[in-house]
Order: sequence, then C-alpha cells, then structure tokens
Amino acid sequence: MGIELLAVVVFGLITAYIAIKKNRHPLIWFIIGGITTIVGLAIIILIKSKEATLEESSGKEKSIDQFSSFTRKLVIVVGITGLFVLIGTLFVIGYIEYQSKYAAQEHLQAIVIKEALMHRTEGKDASIRDVTVIAQMYHSGSRSVGAYFVQIYEERLFKTQVTFGVFGFVLSLLLLVRRRATAIAKESYKKFSNSAIYDFLLKWKKQIIIAFAIFLVSGYVFGTIGYYYKQFSINNDPQIYYYNVFEKRNGEPLTSEMEYNVSAFLAGQDYVEKGVTMKEAETTKGKFKIFGYIVGLFLVIYINKPLWNRIVNKVASTRQIHTAEKI
Repeated sequence: MGIELLAVVVFGLITAYIAIKKNRHPLIWFIIGGITTIVGLAIIILIKSKEATLEESSGKEKSIDQFSSFTRKLVIVVGITGLFVLIGTLFVIGYIEYQSKYAAQEHLQAIVIKEALMHRTEGKDASIRDVTVIAQMYHSGSRSVGAYFVQIYEERLFKTQVTFGVFGFVLSLLLLVRRRATAIAKESYKKFSNSAIYDFLLKWKKQIIIAFAIFLVSGYVFGTIGYYYKQFSINNDPQIYYYNVFEKRNGEPLTSEMEYNVSAFLAGQDYVEKGVTMKEAETTKGKFKIFGYIVGLFLVIYINKPLWNRIVNKVASTRQIHTAEKI
C-alpha cells in the first residue's frame, strides 16, 4: 500500500511538472498522472504546449517556481491529511491495546459477542437464531478472544481513518487559502453584523448556548439511563425476559428447537449472555437517547418561554399594523 501511494505521488508530480512547462493546469494533471500513472505521463508528453501569453512565458525559472509552489501546497495537504489519518489510526490501536491488556477476559468475550451480533442484525433486534449462530461461530473458531477483538476493531479502523483524514484534508485546504478566506470572512462578517439575525444571536447568545447544552446533555443522560436500566431489568430475571422477548420477536410460540436453544443460551457461558444483554442495552440506549433529545427540546422551549411570547407578540403587532395601514 505504501509503495502504491508513493508511485501515485511520484507520477502525479512528474506529470504536473511537465504540464506546467506546457502551460497546462498542474493540479488537474497531477490527478490524471496519479490515477493513470504511465498513461497520464505519456499523454502529457505527447500533447502540444498550450500557447502562453506574454506574461506567462517568462521561461524555465518561472515554471520551476510554479512547480515548487504547487509541490509545497501538495506537501502541506498530504502532510496534514496523513497526520490526521495517523492520529485516527493510533486512536483505534491505543483503544485495542488498552482493552487487550487491562480489560477482563470475560468482558472482552462479551464485547466480541455484542459486536458480532450487532453486525449480523445490522442494529435490529436479535432473534434466538441470531444468538445461536453467533455463539456457534465464536465457539467453533480456533483463534483467541484477543484475536477476535482485534479483528472487530481493525474493521472499524478504515472508517476512523477516513473520518480523521477528511477533517485533516479540509483543514489543510483552509490553511492554504487562509488569506483569501480571511478577506471573505471579514466582508461576510461586515454584512452579517448589520443583519437582524446577528442582532438576535448577539442578544440571545447565552440562552442559545444553554439551550444547545441542555439538548445534548438530555440526550446523553437519557441514553445512559436507558442503557443501564435495560441491563438491570434483564439481569433481574434473564430467564423470563429472554423467553418472552424471543417469543415476541418470533411472532408465534417458540418451537421445541427454539426453546432448547434459549435454554442452552441461558445455561451456557456467562459472557454470551452478557454480550447479548449488552446488545439489548445498546438498542434501548438509542431509543432513550432520541426520547432524551425530544425532552431536551421541550425543556428548551419551556425555559425560553418569554422569548417565544415576545416573538409571538411581535408578529401579532406587525400584523395589526399592516391591517391598520390597509384600512
């Protein structure tokens, strides 16, 4: 992978350099050269030079300066993006190492069961068949629990790298265009500062910040409560809970085979039951979090009742004025 990336950059830079000498756009040809490698290089060599204006044709020195400027910008973009990808990679690896060294073996096994079950069900409710399949797959494997745990989080590594990489890429572009961005921002701020929206935000900024915090905290608190409440309710009597919930999800009374699987699941390894319970709690956490956001929204509306009354009264008075003017 590293060699392939190096080849992309090298072919892109060579193609971009030749493109500058032929008065072509270096960034476009860098992309073409990086993607098509030898094909893009051959094309830029074969095509004719674009006729340059008097100001553009200042010789070889200017071409080299342009290429140096382009290369410097490219190095900034690639460097910052690569740095953030590395941070994302270290974040996942650090979490894996911490859990592998300090977490109890049974806890790691429960996490493996939970993650595998969530992957199989795609976030939906799990049936007894799903639980049986995951337990059999895990028990039939020859690898250790640590290997399973590492595999699960390595599969998440790419998503984390992409997320951090995109953030780094956007940040690098903002750094490159900071002067232009600063000028645009100043002009935009000047126009924005004279608007009614700016006056509203300035006047109610404290209430807006508090409202946003209430909204987020409410979702987090309710989600956490839902997670631990679900675990507590299941652990209070797991036999009754799982027999009832699996029968409900089956849509009809459990068959003898299903009843046997439920009994085997409850009488089996503790970490399997714990992993399934964690999965059930995660599902409940998501539902409670949504409910928490709704509660937070209503709480924000209630706390800012004077603001809404003022807005309603202002709208009503404006309508009365318009009505009076028409009369």
